[in-house]
Amino acid sequence: MVSEYLFAIVATMMLSNGLVLAIMSRDLPDNLRPAAHTWQAGTFLIAIGCGLFAIASERPPPVLLVIVNTAFLIGLLAYSQALAKFYDFKASNWHYLTIAVGAFSVFWFSMIEENFQARIIIITIAWCWLMLASIRILARPPRADDSISRRVLLVIFMIMAVFTALRASVFLFSPLPTDFSVTTGASTVNVVTPIFMAVLPVLGTTSFILLCSDRIRMQWEHAASTDYLTGLPNRRTLTQRAEQLFNTAGPAGARLSVAIFDIDSFKKINDTYGHDVGDKALQHVADILSTHAGNRTMVARSGGEEFVMLLDGPPEQRLEGLRKAVEDAPCKTDGNVMQLTVSVGVASRGPSDADFSGLLRRADRALYAAKSLGRNRVEVSDPEEDGLAVAEQRVV
Repeated sequence: MVSEYLFAIVATMMLSNGLVLAIMSRDLPDNLRPAAHTWQAGTFLIAIGCGLFAIASERPPPVLLVIVNTAFLIGLLAYSQALAKFYDFKASNWHYLTIAVGAFSVFWFSMIEENFQARIIIITIAWCWLMLASIRILARPPRADDSISRRVLLVIFMIMAVFTALRASVFLFSPLPTDFSVTTGASTVNVVTPIFMAVLPVLGTTSFILLCSDRIRMQWEHAASTDYLTGLPNRRTLTQRAEQLFNTAGPAGARLSVAIFDIDSFKKINDTYGHDVGDKALQHVADILSTHAGNRTMVARSGGEEFVMLLDGPPEQRLEGLRKAVEDAPCKTDGNVMQLTVSVGVASRGPSDADFSGLLRRADRALYAAKSLGRNRVEVSDPEEDGLAVAEQRVV
């Protein structure tokens, strides 16, 4: 009876957690709801299995064993599918075969040819296989996801897989009474099993809820630091990174350069083709700059039709290549072919630059010069000439 009471308590806890997830899922973003609903289904299925064990007699009928184990298997499959949806992984169809083999083995070795050991071996392999499917997904998440909730959920699945294997070992290699049943309290393993059964649906569901919360937080952080149209860092992120580089490099680290790219005659594009096509032009140029810039170069959209690039080292040759890459790649959208060009102004850090804002202003003046001299060209700021110009403006 002890084991049955424990199964009843565990089932109630699982249902409660599943209901909490059901309530919370209504407030989740659309891209997280499918994963949450699938996880919720898995929790309910395992809770139903535990509930059926709770109302079973000391020797449950074979048909009940088939139903309960099938519910457990489908519940574990739902967990792995929920994680696959969460991380945009392709779920394997081989897991359905695992369920079919596991359910059939319970049916055969409990209703056709009674064989407790064979049933335990096959169902244990099936359970562990499905848990390993979730472990594989959690062990190789996207690079951006390093949340504690993911690691906790990974550990929970690993503990459950190990416990399931150890449980089978005890049943297989320890002497059991002839009237042994998996639902009685005659074995210590039977008493411990419901407690461990609660770990995955209860603690696992709590961890999954935290995993969703972490994803929402990361999405908000990404939205706050990224330009919505091009996916590039926005001006705020650029300024933070540039000031960090400027301050940590010190006066000797004068290799920092800033380049401003401006799409030529962009207003004419919007007036002629409309703002939707103008947005496509911005995305087109952003793709070219980010593709050709390299991993160590930061490209950001500072607003309007301007892009800013942070470079390390002499930039002139690289920027000329980027300017030509834009010129040589027409933008094709909605049946229109647009020949785009960019004007570029660049400034490299000099002894007179006290902060990043001053360096950016010099790059902006170089951009103005590139526009004045006919567009579609790269102009480099001279620190000494810019310094004299600023001094003259102050005198005036």
